[in-house]
Order: sequence, then structure tokens, then C-alpha cells
Amino acid sequence: MRITGGRAKGIQLIVPEDIESLRPTTDYIRESVFSSIKGKSSNAMFLDLFAGIGSYGLEAISRGASAGIFVEQNAAAVKAIEENIKLVKKSAQRIPSCKVLCQDVFEVPALLNSEFDMIFIDPPYSMIDEFGEQLLTTFGPFLKKGENARLMFEVPARYKTPQIRGLVEIRRLGRIASANHPNVIVYTRVQ
Repeated sequence: MRITGGRAKGIQLIVPEDIESLRPTTDYIRESVFSSIKGKSSNAMFLDLFAGIGSYGLEAISRGASAGIFVEQNAAAVKAIEENIKLVKKSAQRIPSCKVLCQDVFEVPALLNSEFDMIFIDPPYSMIDEFGEQLLTTFGPFLKKGENARLMFEVPARYKTPQIRGLVEIRRLGRIASANHPNVIVYTRVQ
């Protein structure tokens, strides 16, 4: 796992070996996501849900994000996020404001008091069928309105996109080689 672009490009991220449930986002998928949102991460504020080791948010920092919140409930992964933030900040020679929350994603909305330019939702695939629509309806309203804000939802290729009031799907990234191959659905919030 490495940062694929920006000022910290090439930095190797810390990935704890003892976390079996961790499914880090591939470099290929992250690179596709950030290529699709060209330049929108500059001075952006992000929310990285089910952050794992923080690869989406860290990529945003490397590419110019000014602030962000990482949410992950696994304590070992949270420790890795904190170490990875230090590595990326040092390499990028930037000091963005970052907060790491060690808690369940569904407890977070009560703590949020702002809108975000980028929201990354990367849940365990085992919970997407049951909670995918709920995640979009819960966190969609925290996305800023306008053409520059993006919500990225990583899902297996087999996932059927629900219609969510207020969100518009603008593209789907990834290969459809198998039902569980990662895809990212990119949304914007309507005015």
C-alpha cells in the first residue's frame, strides 16, 4: 500500500498484519478515484468512513486536502492511521487538520457539524446489502452541494445502486470482472 499521487506520492503506508478484517483499498482503485475528481481535493475537507488504515483520506491529504476526519472502530487500525498521518504530513510538507475517531460509523452523525467536499465510504462488503442504502441516506446530507463535491462509495461490482434522494450517481469506477471486484460509485449532491 502506497500513496499514488500528490506531494507524498510513493510513501509506503503502515498496514497492521494482525487485522484480519481489513480490506485495504487497492492502489488502482484509489488512483482511479482521484483521477476522476481531478483537482477537487485541493483545500478540501474530507470524511473517511470505515477508514481502515486511512488510505482514502491520506491520499486526499497528499493531493492538497486541508482538513479531514477519519472514522474507524478497530483500535489497531486507528493507531496505524495516526502513524500514517505523520508519515504523509512529513512527506507532503503540509499540516492539514486531521481528527481520528475510534468508534462505530453509525454514532458519528451526531458529532458532525459541517459539510464535506469529499466523503469516502468503504464498508466491509458483508454489510453493504443490509446497510448500503442507510449509509448513503445518513451521510449524503453531509456532502456539500455543488458540482465540485463528491461522495465515493466503494462496493462489490455486483451491488445494485439504490436511488437516493438528494444524491446523483455520476459514474462508476472499477472493473466488473467478478461479483466481488471493487467498484466505486461516485455521487454528487443536487442543489
